[in-house]
Amino acid sequence: MAITLALVKKLHLSLEQPQTKFRDAELEALRDVQSVLFYHDAVSVTSQLMRHLQLPLAELEEVFINCCYFGALNTARMLREQYSVTLDEYSYLSSLRQATRSGNVMLTDFLIANAPPEIGEATARKAALAYAHSSYAFPCFNHIIAQGGIEITAEDLERAKDGPSIHSIQSIMLMLEEMEENTRSTKSLWNEIYGGLAEIHRRNPDLQPSDRFQRHNMDLPADTPPPTDAEREFDRIYTLLRLREFLLKPHIFFDPSFARGEMRLAYEEQATKLWKFFGTVQAAFSYIERWFDQTDPQAIHDACLFDLPDDDQVWDVAVWRALAMKIGRKGLSYLGLAVEIEEVLRKEGAWPVSPQALNPPAFLQSITDNLIKLDYPRAGENPEFAMFCLEHGVSAKVFDECLDILKRLKDSPVESKCPQLTIDGATLGPDFAGYEFVTIDKTDFRGLLLGKIVNCCQSIGSAGARCALHGMESPYGQHYVIQRKAKGTHPAEIVAASWGWIGEGKSFTFDSFERLSADYNPLFLPFYQEAAKQITQHGFSRVTVGSAGSHFIRGLELNPADPPAKPVDHDGYPDSSTQMVLAEKLRRRGKPDEAMRERL
Repeated sequence: MAITLALVKKLHLSLEQPQTKFRDAELEALRDVQSVLFYHDAVSVTSQLMRHLQLPLAELEEVFINCCYFGALNTARMLREQYSVTLDEYSYLSSLRQATRSGNVMLTDFLIANAPPEIGEATARKAALAYAHSSYAFPCFNHIIAQGGIEITAEDLERAKDGPSIHSIQSIMLMLEEMEENTRSTKSLWNEIYGGLAEIHRRNPDLQPSDRFQRHNMDLPADTPPPTDAEREFDRIYTLLRLREFLLKPHIFFDPSFARGEMRLAYEEQATKLWKFFGTVQAAFSYIERWFDQTDPQAIHDACLFDLPDDDQVWDVAVWRALAMKIGRKGLSYLGLAVEIEEVLRKEGAWPVSPQALNPPAFLQSITDNLIKLDYPRAGENPEFAMFCLEHGVSAKVFDECLDILKRLKDSPVESKCPQLTIDGATLGPDFAGYEFVTIDKTDFRGLLLGKIVNCCQSIGSAGARCALHGMESPYGQHYVIQRKAKGTHPAEIVAASWGWIGEGKSFTFDSFERLSADYNPLFLPFYQEAAKQITQHGFSRVTVGSAGSHFIRGLELNPADPPAKPVDHDGYPDSSTQMVLAEKLRRRGKPDEAMRERL
């Protein structure tokens, strides 16, 4: 608010001068400052300006529209009550669309309640619903539906086709038609869609398959063969993944990476894994429902943290599928080596005769006992790394790729611009004395496969491969870990990790906080706040941590980063589309930066 008050003070100085001389300057200053006023919803300051400037109704309407753009509900209410501001039909619908698409439920309610007479509240409510489902703004969508009194018609369904995912919208609308009004909440909507997706496809055989098979939203020749059963099964899984994202993470569709198509590719990769491994939507989501929290936005992401053999390899998928259903994700840790493990265990007579005969503890013990008999063709180039990869179920293809990366890093060393930190937990208190926060060297092979250690996707060969590579190959990226200290013959053990990067404006961000389990959450604040403090001493102005994929981080008493930092040399999808501030250097009062000095 310091910016706002400074600009307001400048405006009030003009009261001492003739009005006509400074009128244009005042109006220009108002346009300059209104983004700050409305962003903070500074209703009292705005009210003072309105009384002082005595704007004509046309300009008040423009101010009202800008309030809706910035989500300034209280300011919009003040303009409505004190100045009786109304909008024409076009301006009103534009404001309603902006409020609804941004997910601002309260502002949407306010606009609906104050709809112009020529539109009416009922039509406004229906328009808001159309805006919400065409832009996946599910907070508003579910709120409007829950209020009841809206009839879904064929025209609504036709309008929904303007959205980028026609069959997803059709599925939603078809399910809504069958639901009672008193059950139309986010949770029940998800349950209804989950339970009825297969039935939707049976009743609607003409629904087009997804982008994966290049049929989506395309004019197909008349002689195009119909989709196969396998394609339809993939489409059911893919559609369900999209619907789940709509319901649990609507904010993701406002992230730049979604517009670039990266999230669609991520959905396709997840759907492909589930489809190839489980075969049917029922089997895939039975596994997910059994072993993962359905309210967790990361559930699908975590369920797909496994590797598959190459398409041209033959393997007994039924045994591995049975293992996953019986013991969950830990049964898939060796799946990347499924072909090699099956070959060795069959020779040893330890392979199950059928999925029904599988004994999970004995099967996993057989794998552990026979790891030494497995090998990579290029294992001799780095035996220590080869054993590490075997223990973590890394496929030969990924192992070879990592070897090539390590060779590049050795031949052309990267000089990191990131802070090189070491924090002894003993300095933070006796509860943390057994741990330490350290920087992973850019030649340390663990940096390429940290996701295999802490159960996340930041590994070569996984969805977060670009993040893993950036932390090793870019001077603006670095990997950091918390590890249990080495003791005697026991080496240090990594229990948590983060990919860090330098952002624009001399900022630094830990993209996420990944750990072996929630048991290690208490380590976060002591170690990361100390790390952030040291990073600011290296000249960085602000240190943040990504929060988009973590209920834990979002639940901490930290201030949101506004705006979030952006990496200087990475444009892939991160976990830091939203961020929380760990540390920030405060500027000395009275010394604004050049941009602010020019504005003042």
